[in-house]
Amino acid sequence: MLKKLLKKYGEFEFTFKTDNELMKAEFECFSTFSYKCIRIAKTWKEGGGIDHPIKTEEDYHNFLLGKNEYFSVTDPRVESFKLYQTDHGYENKYNF
Repeated sequence: MLKKLLKKYGEFEFTFKTDNELMKAEFECFSTFSYKCIRIAKTWKEGGGIDHPIKTEEDYHNFLLGKNEYFSVTDPRVESFKLYQTDHGYENKYNF
């Protein structure tokens, strides 16, 4: 099932496979870093829209597989969406 969804919606490059890997990198960071992820631009059926990152491969797969009803390709509130590759940054604002 996942292979069909990846073929339909696209395979993207992620620096981090899991949320745990990303959290570990953020915890160990003493300044800034950037990483590969994707963004999703959603248009709502009732108007308006939102654009936000999907930071890990794990989150992307969960999005495709519908693991969260309101964060999935089948979200009933969404008119359309676009996925695109990007780099995302992290800055440790609490550098001690």
